[in-house]
Amino acid sequence: MYFLDYQKHPMLLALILAILIALWDYVMLTFFSQYVELIFDVDIFNLPQQFPEHLDGAPHPHMPPPNPYSPSKLFTFTQIIANLLLAFTLYIANFYIYGKLKISTNKQIVLSIVFTLVATTIFCTLSIYLDIYLRSTNGDMLGGPRMMEVIDSSIMRDTIVAIIVVFSTLLMYYIKKQEIARLENEALIAENMRSRFNALTAKLDPHFLFNSLNTLKSLIKSNPEKAQEYTQQLSDIFRYTINHKDIITLREEVEFSKAYGDMMLMRYENSLNIIYNVEAKYFDYKILPFCIQTLIENAVKHNTITTKRPLNIEIYSDDDEHIIIKNQKSPKKIQEVGNGLGLKNLNDRYKYQFKREIEIFNLEEEFIVKVPIIK
Repeated sequence: MYFLDYQKHPMLLALILAILIALWDYVMLTFFSQYVELIFDVDIFNLPQQFPEHLDGAPHPHMPPPNPYSPSKLFTFTQIIANLLLAFTLYIANFYIYGKLKISTNKQIVLSIVFTLVATTIFCTLSIYLDIYLRSTNGDMLGGPRMMEVIDSSIMRDTIVAIIVVFSTLLMYYIKKQEIARLENEALIAENMRSRFNALTAKLDPHFLFNSLNTLKSLIKSNPEKAQEYTQQLSDIFRYTINHKDIITLREEVEFSKAYGDMMLMRYENSLNIIYNVEAKYFDYKILPFCIQTLIENAVKHNTITTKRPLNIEIYSDDDEHIIIKNQKSPKKIQEVGNGLGLKNLNDRYKYQFKREIEIFNLEEEFIVKVPIIK
């Protein structure tokens, strides 16, 4: 669609389109003139013979030598140049009308048609006078019927050029409008998703903070040194939450999820195991923030965690440029009430940001999520 954007390079686009129309005009004149003659009864190239041949086919003894600028060649050349200038002028004017004038679409269309009619009439008149002049100076004395043929041919071909310009410009205008509408719609979707994500984060943060403060309260009594470490990690997590970017490196997300995981380990101790096996070559790849952390939180929230049956969460990379988060399933008898937006929100964000989707495998014994990482 970049080629059809008449607002960025109007002069260049107008020139290219005008040249294409002129080339089409040349092809019509050179190769399809017989069809034009049949349809419109206009003989374009057969000019009157001022010096008839002898009966035996030999040229008349008084015929002048061939003129390299014969009337037929001049007719072709002048018509092509005239139509090139006409098409270029009409395109520039129409690009200005549709691209610069802040008026309604109906008024733009009316103004475009009026200008095209006036400009085409002027160009057609000048083209006819120029063609007649060049013919007369090269020995083609046009009579009444021949004069009408020249006039009819010029009017017909200039009208075709004008129609092509008007409709092609109108088509580009509507394509541009649809493109703008699509971009605006995508921006609205993105803003809506951002709002949903911010609302989701705000809704989860108080719940997470409540559990974290309860854990901190118990640690202060039982293990003050560990409580101090826990406080520092909690501070780092909320600092990351406040200052997060739309896209981060895998290294940043792994570091954040480890800090979050360490807090969970302090809370659940030997009942929870989080194992990382992410290859370092992927650390500079891109990923969405809170991605791994959300899936760790999801696993902790929906599974029973006990010392007899600890929850094992594995986080590793594969050769297909994915981060895989896997945990065995031990569903709670009474599930925590949730809004159900965690995984859906994550997938929606991936579709918008990277045009990719996460893969979810809800197996009988395991729950697996494959998250794309972007090079």
